[in-house]
Amino acid sequence: TALPAPEYPPVTGGRAAVPGVEQALCDLFAEVLGIGQAGPEDSFFDLGGDSIMSMQLVSRARQAGLVISAVDVFERKTPAALAGVAGQEPAAGEAAEAAVGVVPLTPVMAWLAERGGPQLAAGRFAQWAVAQVPGRLDLPTLATAVAAVVDHHDALRARLACPAGAQWYLEIPPRGSVHTRPWVTRVDGRGLAPDELTGQAARAAAGRLDPCSGVMLQVTWVDLGPDVPGRLVVAAHHLVVDGVSWRVLLPDLAAAYSAVVSGEPVLLAPAGTSFRSWATEQIGRAHV
Repeated sequence: TALPAPEYPPVTGGRAAVPGVEQALCDLFAEVLGIGQAGPEDSFFDLGGDSIMSMQLVSRARQAGLVISAVDVFERKTPAALAGVAGQEPAAGEAAEAAVGVVPLTPVMAWLAERGGPQLAAGRFAQWAVAQVPGRLDLPTLATAVAAVVDHHDALRARLACPAGAQWYLEIPPRGSVHTRPWVTRVDGRGLAPDELTGQAARAAAGRLDPCSGVMLQVTWVDLGPDVPGRLVVAAHHLVVDGVSWRVLLPDLAAAYSAVVSGEPVLLAPAGTSFRSWATEQIGRAHV
């Protein structure tokens, strides 16, 4: 409160917004950025936006029935350009129950189980990503955001079942049934070398993965102090994440954290076809 009021550059002159999607996006720009108005050709970032605000914009747009991504905001920047790629909120797809239950291993998962079964069951196939986070990250808020992401992405709740003498499979429990608080930890790294500590945290997080117990995810906050950007290490079992998944998982986690901090509902892009339905369809096609 001791800081001066923020100063925003004046809105660029020019044409009025086209009624409909373009006007709605102009209004959302102004709302998220806390300015009087935004024009259709104004850049979100020139008006004071940043990466966190872009997540808020995506969330507010979804509440308004418009589907855009954070990548769209960075690439398109203006309401006019975003209006050209914004989709309408899709109609309700699968029922939530369709994502829950037994999931057959996809062909590549079955291949992995055949080649490295014991290590796969022991959780030794993992990937992790590291993101920079504000120094004053709040651990309870982070835990709430992680829980929301796990509820949203069904595969993160999966448990690997390894019955003796039978085909292995995954089982996905209902949303809200997995207690994820133990999956979120804090490491005090004040005064220590960030890179070395981050590597240690990543290896330790991967070691805590236990697919047979349904522990497919670990999130570790490396706290380097209140005035120093920290590191967030997100480790996941390879059964539920791949190189493409991180492009969805990390932005969703950032958007969920931003929503929780703002006291808003966590609204993430709909998953569409569930992993369970997709895996079942893939098995069917693989045996044609």
